[in-house]
Amino acid sequence: MLFTAGSSIIREVEKDTISRLILSKVNSIQFMTALSLNQVIIGLLCIFITLLASYSVGFRTDGSVSLLLLVGIMTCFSVISIGIITSCFIKNMFGLLTLGCFPFFILVSFSDCFMPLPKINMMQIAGNQVYMQRYSADSHSNPSFQ
Repeated sequence: MLFTAGSSIIREVEKDTISRLILSKVNSIQFMTALSLNQVIIGLLCIFITLLASYSVGFRTDGSVSLLLLVGIMTCFSVISIGIITSCFIKNMFGLLTLGCFPFFILVSFSDCFMPLPKINMMQIAGNQVYMQRYSADSHSNPSFQ
C-alpha cells in the first residue's frame, strides 16, 4: 500500500487530471478522503486474504477478529500517510519506484521482518508477553501458532 497510495497522487499529477479535479471544485479533504478510503478497502482485502491463507495452513487465533480489523485499519492509515508524504517529494512514477523504496526498507527493518531485533520486554497482559518492537506475542512461544 505504500506504493499504491503514493502512485495514486503521482498519476494524477503526471496525467494532469489533478487540474481537472481543481476545476471541478473538489477540495483537498474530499480528494484525500476518497484516496484513503480506496486504499483502506484494498488493505482490508489484503488482511482478509492473509487471514484466510494463514487459516488454510493451520494457524488458529485466540484473539478477536474485530480487534484485528481495527488494528489493520489503523495500520492502513499510517502506511497511506507515509506513502502520501513520500509522494509529496517525488515528481514522477520513476522517482517513486526508485526513491520510494527507502521508506519501505526502513519500515521493513523496524518491523522485525528483515532481521530479528532483540526482544525488549515491556509488560505481560493475560499471559502474553508484550515487547517494545511489536504488540503481538512471540510466535515461537505462542502455542496457537504451532
